[in-house]
Amino acid sequence: MLGGCFWPIEIMSEFLRNLSLFNPIRWVLNGVDKVLYSDSVAGLSINIGILLLFSAAFFLLGSSKRVAQMAKK
Repeated sequence: MLGGCFWPIEIMSEFLRNLSLFNPIRWVLNGVDKVLYSDSVAGLSINIGILLLFSAAFFLLGSSKRVAQMAKK
């Protein structure tokens, strides 16, 4: 819900808008809007970069939990 799937981000309070920056769905929807409503795809580099950072962070988080579980055995 914080990513803007169900309602526009513009109607959220300033606090929720800032909080939604930490939600990958917001960046995906922002990229889809850029593809649909702009002339070029060149502006997607920021969105793709941020999504890659989210992917790396989630991968490292999951890997660290897996390594911690294996170390206990």
